[in-house]
Amino acid sequence: MQSLEEDFKIIEDIKNGDTNKYKILVEKYERGLFFHIYKKVLDRDIAEELTHECFIKAFCNLTKYKPLFNFNTWLYTIATNHSLDYLKKEKKFRAKYSFQSLAEESFGITEFATNTNNPELSLIKKQYSTFIRESLFKLPEMYSIPLRLRFIKEYTYDEICAELNLSMVIVKSRIFRGKRLLQEKLACLS
Repeated sequence: MQSLEEDFKIIEDIKNGDTNKYKILVEKYERGLFFHIYKKVLDRDIAEELTHECFIKAFCNLTKYKPLFNFNTWLYTIATNHSLDYLKKEKKFRAKYSFQSLAEESFGITEFATNTNNPELSLIKKQYSTFIRESLFKLPEMYSIPLRLRFIKEYTYDEICAELNLSMVIVKSRIFRGKRLLQEKLACLS
């Protein structure tokens, strides 16, 4: 509770002209906000850039902040919306979650994505993809089905929820756990 009161006091000081105190809030929330954004965009450089943009956006809109909500809740809402806007604008949403990117992420072979002129690398990449697809079907159905819908059929999370009649929390959890199980199965190859 003391932390929340400290945040409110700092925000009031900033609103009253002591803008240097914003640095305190940045230092306090920067690491957590970065990882919150990184989970959405899956790119460290972009997550870092979006984190800085979120702090700027929050600072510019600080007069709109009402202490009815925790500052970090308000800040994370800005970050979530900003990340989703970025993903939509750049049309990277589907590309980041394609089956091929799952294969690349699982094996750490992202450099293959740009080197399609090398027949040997293309063959290795194809073999990895085949092995991942086979491993995906061997997972327990509660993880395999959401993963297949997400990475092979490229469904959105909302579409998966509707298809499986599950809540968003359950779908995200199963996809996350399924990816972990898949990566564990595939660890022997990397």
